[in-house]
Amino acid sequence: FHSLAAWLTSVVNLDPAKAISLLGQLFLVLGPVSILFLTYTLTKDGASAMIAGLLAAMGWVMPAFAVNWGKFPALGALATMPSVLAFLWLYWHSRTKKNTSLFFGIVILVGITLMHTRIIVCVLLFAISSFLSNKLSAGQELGNFQSVRYSLLYVISLWPFWQSLTDFYMG
Repeated sequence: FHSLAAWLTSVVNLDPAKAISLLGQLFLVLGPVSILFLTYTLTKDGASAMIAGLLAAMGWVMPAFAVNWGKFPALGALATMPSVLAFLWLYWHSRTKKNTSLFFGIVILVGITLMHTRIIVCVLLFAISSFLSNKLSAGQELGNFQSVRYSLLYVISLWPFWQSLTDFYMG
């Protein structure tokens, strides 16, 4: 993130403080577009992608205390992660797998990991959820193993909200 801000500062001859704030606002705008791209990549449904992008744009308000210089690297990584995952998903499901596409996808994934290392947890949660959801079949009667997989997928989906849920139900 900071190297991107330094590049912007040197190319445009902008004050570093303004460059960092500009990048932060740019990542706030890129987040919903990135969610839209990932949703469309996974579902191939334009309406679902548009609704997901609108929910990301209007449903998740960024509080004023969260938009500061300390949060911009995390915000940048979170805003670009869905697009990187969509790019890798497209590579994984393409008929003609090219090594250059995989190389660039891995370079971009390493780049957002260097932007903020906690993004590794989000990428792992995406990988686990994708793996489990691909193993589920919707039209059959639930067996023991399949109900355990559904339960595990449900727990993984609620994990990011763990603190909010415990504060609400314990308080």
